[in-house]
Amino acid sequence: MQIRNSPTRSVERALEILDCFLIEDKMTLNEISEKTKLSPSTAYRIMQTLQNKHFIERDDKNKKFSIGDKINKLASSITEDQNMELRKMVYPYMEKLKEKYNENIRLYIPDGSYKLCIEVIESTREHRAIIKVGERHTIIRGAAGKVFLAYLDKNLRNNIVKETNLTDEALEKIKANEYALSLGEREDGLVGIAAPIFNNEGKVIASLSISGPAVRFINEEMSDKISDIVKYCKEISNQLGFY
Repeated sequence: MQIRNSPTRSVERALEILDCFLIEDKMTLNEISEKTKLSPSTAYRIMQTLQNKHFIERDDKNKKFSIGDKINKLASSITEDQNMELRKMVYPYMEKLKEKYNENIRLYIPDGSYKLCIEVIESTREHRAIIKVGERHTIIRGAAGKVFLAYLDKNLRNNIVKETNLTDEALEKIKANEYALSLGEREDGLVGIAAPIFNNEGKVIASLSISGPAVRFINEEMSDKISDIVKYCKEISNQLGFY
């Protein structure tokens, strides 16, 4: 019987840990240990190495681990050239939204059962959630994710949402309204609005979002925010050949 050497097995275990983040954005040590079938001590030792190399990071407040800057930079380098033209086209609209509302503006593309952030303009206000270019998050949470779900093939969509409270009726309503709203789904107290961007074949290739803390985001400008982001996404889609 062939015996695996220790360095090879250590690499395999590290990759198994990273694979967990394809399913969940944030996890505790015990959750990762359970998913990988590794003892907590073994999982912790490997995760310490990954953390030291910035492949994962730990939130000191909730004690949960998430993908680190190194992974985000690798993802960003892959998608940067591929989506350069889209980013250039959308960026002026992002600047308009930022100038008018001074909230976080983000551009996402679908990535399987995830959404991938490919462009960001951050608010200059305090109390803002930071998402960096290259970060991936599950599409079952947040406004941009719900936009992608609404236009996803129903069979694939049903497999993704079967363990959530999202319904076909709610997702079809997003298509009818031409935007999605998120109320504390990805993060407590965070509100987001997102709309779809279509290519010339009528396929949703991206979603533009605006978000901020509910305490200031939900105000008399809510209807304007919705109207502006829907209007801008239609204009971008028209430039891409969708009428």
